[in-house]
Amino acid sequence: MKEQLVPELRFPEFEGEWEEKKLGEVCEIIMGQSPKSENYNDKEIGIPLIQGNADIKDRKTKPQFYTSEITKTCDIGDLILSVRAPVGHISRSEHHACIGRGVCVIKTKQENFIYFYLIRNEKLWKRYEQGSTFTAINSDAINKFSLIIPNPQEQQKIGDFFYKIDKKLELQQEKIENLKKYKKGMMQRIFSQEIRFKDDNGKDYPDWEEKKLGEISNIKTGSTNVQDAVDNGKYIFFDRSIVVKRIDIYNYDEEAIIYPGEGSEFHPRYYKGKYALHQRAYSITSNRINMMYLNYMLGMRNKHFLRMAVGSTVKSLRMDNFETCSIFVPIKEEQIKIANLLSSIDKKIGLEEEKLEEYKKFKKGLMQRMFI
Repeated sequence: MKEQLVPELRFPEFEGEWEEKKLGEVCEIIMGQSPKSENYNDKEIGIPLIQGNADIKDRKTKPQFYTSEITKTCDIGDLILSVRAPVGHISRSEHHACIGRGVCVIKTKQENFIYFYLIRNEKLWKRYEQGSTFTAINSDAINKFSLIIPNPQEQQKIGDFFYKIDKKLELQQEKIENLKKYKKGMMQRIFSQEIRFKDDNGKDYPDWEEKKLGEISNIKTGSTNVQDAVDNGKYIFFDRSIVVKRIDIYNYDEEAIIYPGEGSEFHPRYYKGKYALHQRAYSITSNRINMMYLNYMLGMRNKHFLRMAVGSTVKSLRMDNFETCSIFVPIKEEQIKIANLLSSIDKKIGLEEEKLEEYKKFKKGLMQRMFI
């Protein structure tokens, strides 16, 4: 018996089967053509250039260069398909731009429906890929890509529905970014001492003291190797990178601030509990300072660590980089007030990030059920 071409979930006013079509039958496909490299510039001469996935961020065009030689172009609102690894990644154009050979343009009156349909079925492009090391797809494969679609009225309603969900996701992401900016601003004002707390009687706290991190804390490296990591291990394993791994044994059970030994950025990670530590990762502990306060204070010291790190390709930290790091230390009472304020902002950020993940799951579930 032939399987009916209908989605699991549907708006009630629509019925009947969806139809199988080729992408080239319902859309206009324009393959990219790269201008000559001597015509590239970063002076905004000509129009923006979209060469490939490097010019895409969060499914929106973000060109890095301009070109004075105009080959093939896209308009605002057009869909941009990556034709080279990663093949099939779909995005929207926010520019009138020149398109290079790493992408193609998809023009359609049903851009919302086609956009979300192609996101839903992005993995299907693997069937059309050519090449082993650097995969790609050609014009013929793109035009023959199979779609199963309803009539234009239903396409419009589905596309508008998911467009509204995306707008809600964008607003939620914006809310999170604004909270992070607020936190960053508060940290700058607090640690520059533009803002100072008062005691319970309304009196000023004593002046802060400047100390070296090595004077007020214990700093150590671990003894565990990357090879000791296991999938789904019982304990957290901090290695020399920012990626957190798992392990079945632990070395320490304490409140600590962890730093990776290598990277392009060096930000502290607060942790309390059992953990293992790589021989090129650093753990900072102290009973002379509030650890949450110290975590936020160190969050302002990324430039110090980048300046002190050694290496050209991969930056590495050494023990003395930590020991000589300057820290401003108020009395414990004020440390706690600062830590509590910044922790409360972090909790708000965490709650809003949880909401965002729930919205994403909601959208993903609907896309699975409302498309074929």
